[in-house]
Amino acid sequence: MVPGRSQIGLSETEIAEIRSGKPFPSWRFIPWVLDHLGYELMRRPPPPEPEQAVVDPNELEPEARAKWDKEQKLKAAAAAKKAKELELEAAAKAEREKKRQELEAAGATASELAAHDSDPEDVKVDDLSIDELVLGVDEVTGKAPSVGGFILLGFPQTELHATKLKEHHIAFDRVLYLTDPGDEEAGTPAGKDVGARMVDVDRHYDWEAEAGRAAAILAMAKEFIGEDIVSEINASGSIDAVAIKIRNDIDPFFLRVDNPDDVRVTADLPEREKDDNGELINPDEKRLPKGDFGDYCPVTYVNEGFLAKGNPELEVTVHGKTYLFAGEKELEDFKVNPAKFLVAQEGVAALPLEPPAPKVMILGTKGSGVTTQIRMLCDKYKLSEFRLKDEFLAKMKAEKDIRKRRRLLDRGFRPPPPVEEEGEEPPPDAEIEDDPEDFDKEAHERDILR
Repeated sequence: MVPGRSQIGLSETEIAEIRSGKPFPSWRFIPWVLDHLGYELMRRPPPPEPEQAVVDPNELEPEARAKWDKEQKLKAAAAAKKAKELELEAAAKAEREKKRQELEAAGATASELAAHDSDPEDVKVDDLSIDELVLGVDEVTGKAPSVGGFILLGFPQTELHATKLKEHHIAFDRVLYLTDPGDEEAGTPAGKDVGARMVDVDRHYDWEAEAGRAAAILAMAKEFIGEDIVSEINASGSIDAVAIKIRNDIDPFFLRVDNPDDVRVTADLPEREKDDNGELINPDEKRLPKGDFGDYCPVTYVNEGFLAKGNPELEVTVHGKTYLFAGEKELEDFKVNPAKFLVAQEGVAALPLEPPAPKVMILGTKGSGVTTQIRMLCDKYKLSEFRLKDEFLAKMKAEKDIRKRRRLLDRGFRPPPPVEEEGEEPPPDAEIEDDPEDFDKEAHERDILR
């Protein structure tokens, strides 16, 4: 069966079974998948015939001899028929090739050659079960090709599924098991993050039941596919963070920080000593090469557009180059996905590093001319005037209005309490107007100011 030129369908028996309500197992779709991916299929070869004892026909009884002669004639006729079919196919193929060469010699166009190549051949229709189709083997090596270029979701789930994949020469490089083990030290129960994602999708989601089913499939995969290729991925956190974990596991070329046990770090170098005058005693001693951001934090630069000095105690290396970070959070963000901060097309970074636009704050006593000087500078250098206090207060008010609307929508509308005098404004609703006690106002103000 040639991909793109053959059609796969169900046999009459299989169609009748489906019409009668008999289920159609998922593993029986494998030949269709292989055909869709462009792999050549063939009819499953018959099992090898058992070896038979050598028979001397001269020693057989007349009745047994007659039966043996009949069997030999049938085998010879079948072999002759098969040989004739192969001879006719070879002759037809040679004739088509000869005709194509004649067309090429006559200067036929590409479209004419394509029309010749697409001439309909004899259509063969076999009422085969889908189970009779297997991966085609190479005519020279006699081996089936390695199947790849796809990801299976939710399959295989049973030993039978795994067996059928092996029959079709489908092997896995990695088996990934996404789970949410929780964190005992932090008091986070297993399944918390995954369960939170499923709240809006399935209100009846049962983490314990799902974890039990997944564990059974994982045990099957370890036993029948291979325990050494199984990896467990912590699926807690954001979807993007989980995707980074998966790529770290399956992609050997995915950019990641160096293992400190495999490379030299600054802490491994001898301390640089100074003399009584403060001059380095060994100024020519080689140090580790720095990354494109030098002594500055790449995470702060990409995320916020600021140049912030990195802490020498917060250091990692990538391909032998050192990078420093402004804080623990920046260090952890970088470890998760270094490419976000080191590839020029990502974020706002451009390599080699370009300093961000200067940010100048002017302040002083009332009457010192702060506003006048700012306006003069903005006019001179074509800058936009930014009134920090006004912008900050406006942003604070807008954020609070958003929180108030959210609280109102969550609680639902209630009529205001009656007023004592006509025309008097109703008292403010504290449940809507005031932020909850656990709201960190200082942290919120810092985020807005940043």
